[in-house]
Amino acid sequence: MNTLVRKITGFAAFAAFLVALWLPGLDSMLGFDPYPEPYERRELAKWPGIPRSLDELYAFPVQFESYFNDHFGLRSAFIHMNSLLRVRGLNVSSAKNAMLGKEDWLYLANPEVVDSYRVPRPSDAAQLERWTRTAQQRANWCKKKGVRTLNVWLPEKQTLYPEFLPDWLEPAAPRTNLEVWTRQANKMKLPFLSLAPALRGAKETQLIFYRTDSHWNSYGAYAAYLAIMKRVTEIGVYPHVLGKKELVKKEIVKMGDIAQLLNLEEYYLESRRELRVRQPKAKPVPFQLRGQELPPHAQVQAFAQPDAQLPRIVIFSDSFGYEILPFLVESFSRTVHVRYPHFSPEIILQEKPDIVVELHAARHLEAAGDAGADEQ
Repeated sequence: MNTLVRKITGFAAFAAFLVALWLPGLDSMLGFDPYPEPYERRELAKWPGIPRSLDELYAFPVQFESYFNDHFGLRSAFIHMNSLLRVRGLNVSSAKNAMLGKEDWLYLANPEVVDSYRVPRPSDAAQLERWTRTAQQRANWCKKKGVRTLNVWLPEKQTLYPEFLPDWLEPAAPRTNLEVWTRQANKMKLPFLSLAPALRGAKETQLIFYRTDSHWNSYGAYAAYLAIMKRVTEIGVYPHVLGKKELVKKEIVKMGDIAQLLNLEEYYLESRRELRVRQPKAKPVPFQLRGQELPPHAQVQAFAQPDAQLPRIVIFSDSFGYEILPFLVESFSRTVHVRYPHFSPEIILQEKPDIVVELHAARHLEAAGDAGADEQ
């Protein structure tokens, strides 16, 4: 009996070995991997093709290895199982730029994000002076063109929700970089708005950031929108301000960008009610920069609505602009949204807006003064 059991066990182990050996190859031919390709912020290696010269022949082994590493059979399944084991089994992040928090909260772990919470980067007078000078130059340039400006900054998720951060991450400085910059901007009387007070107030009654995403949700975006509209009105521009009666709550299922980094989207889906405009009037319209090409990496969206009496706006933002945009486009006759890290005088000269708004997260403060306005 023992001999029979050993034979069956040995045969089963041998069969399992053969299956494990051949399954990746079969998947490469048949494509039955049940998991989608993992979310990677890079372009996967492409098939190098048949070498047609001696140089191509020399390069072929390295290129083929890169291609194979990105496309071998059952790659998605192996990555998914590795992520599941590390995150759910060992409570360790499977992505270097994703941080596991408490109660299934997720945070970005990029160095600039962590440092913006722990150590304020704008710590020396020269750097602060450079930022102040750049912001003042942009405001002065726009003023000469008859355009008002507003520089808007928002705190990071970990600053607003530190209670869900892992215990090892504690601020090492008394003030965040946004607080340092706000103090300097107020001292210099710059057209500046920190959204920290508005968002902290909104947090008292609503969840304003997604648990599994690095961005605010529609409640956070709407609180920011109201603060921006209040400040815009104070400086002499009068848009239509959306009231709560013009909004409706809708059920959505959100797949967070940090959950995507972990390749465990199905374990971190968020189902919740979000704010949407009840009867949108603004429509997307084509945009073209006349006489020249758009700057590299610029993503431009334009919207128009029937009420031509409303003011016009150009907004430069990082990815936080997308959630607030549905509210903004209903407040202005024409809205041009530029997803671009730097100020673009060319777009402003073409659009002739009543106001230019720059909206960025605190982690981008270090690059705030990298590009100034051209004197045109």
